[in-house]
Amino acid sequence: MKPNFLRIRVDGFNQLRLLNALTGDGVEIFDLDKVSPSEMSFCVPKKHSYKTFAILEKLCYNYNVEERTDAKALLSKAVARIGLIVGAVVFSVALWLGFGLIWRIDIAGNEKIDSLTIERTLKECGVTRGKPRGKIDRDAVRNVVNSIDGVLESSVEISGGTVRVSVVETTDYLPPDEAQFADITSGYDAEVTRVITSAGTAEVKLGSRVFKGETLIGAYVTDAEGNRTRAEAKGSVYGKVAFSKTETFSVKEYVSVRTGKTYKSSRYTLFGLNIKGKEKHGFEKFETETETVNAFENFFVPLKLKRTVFYEVEEEERIFDAVERAEYFKSLMLDEMIVKAGGSEIESSYTLTQISDDMYRINVYMEAEMLIGESK
Repeated sequence: MKPNFLRIRVDGFNQLRLLNALTGDGVEIFDLDKVSPSEMSFCVPKKHSYKTFAILEKLCYNYNVEERTDAKALLSKAVARIGLIVGAVVFSVALWLGFGLIWRIDIAGNEKIDSLTIERTLKECGVTRGKPRGKIDRDAVRNVVNSIDGVLESSVEISGGTVRVSVVETTDYLPPDEAQFADITSGYDAEVTRVITSAGTAEVKLGSRVFKGETLIGAYVTDAEGNRTRAEAKGSVYGKVAFSKTETFSVKEYVSVRTGKTYKSSRYTLFGLNIKGKEKHGFEKFETETETVNAFENFFVPLKLKRTVFYEVEEEERIFDAVERAEYFKSLMLDEMIVKAGGSEIESSYTLTQISDDMYRINVYMEAEMLIGESK
């Protein structure tokens, strides 16, 4: 089809009348194809499209645009292709992040040997979260793990983003008779802003990027010769944590509005049983307000008077401002964040996207300084 043309399919009888009306109004018609007595398709220049649509609607024909070669259509196709390319790049990056880096370390088979000892040994030979999996020599790591006191044999496997270390302990191994101290680890992915250490050894500094589960303060101390001794880890570490949350909402809602019609009802109850009074308001939808009075309170008689007012209501459609609704949902999300932030200043922003005539999606980004790890 030529550039800047539209192909239109028309459904309706008396096709000759339509063609005469179009050509009589100066509309150029090309590539006419009569599919059946009631259906045909043809091309018109884009500049005649509005005139063509007006004649079709005036003569009450059903029609639809099958194809178009104007600049807008060509741009849409180009954007679609660019979107596929960008999507492929994003997917490749996500695939590399998910399977090209180490995100989890599993240790199995150890009953007597402390897992922290094995984790510390792995870290010393470069097996840490965020490490490219291609740079890990499994045989070298296995030899290092085998050198741990009490390990008879071990195996190291890498699956996706997980390193699995299985150990076989020696039968005569006895764990060291010392207190079991735990590292202080991060509860969030964060950027470290404050490190307060009263015991143990800080493994992060200001500005460090840490992942959830990463050690912040190690349960050990180092002497002048570089020898490590297990010790209690005490302190608190704060970091800047980012959260995002998405909410989909409609700007069109139906609310109950009172029409002004009311019905009043009174009835007595004795020992929970109704003595008199029935509702005969006949309202399809209604709201109520009820007041209960102890009629003989001073005489210790359990007779109560219940007065009820019925208000007729009807559903009324209301259209809310999208930005105002977005600000409302943002405030709800910030209220949740305030509890986690503990009074720290929260930086927030949001993007608002319209997904249909009355549906919107809001994505709120929040960032605040939080306590990410502390001693128990």
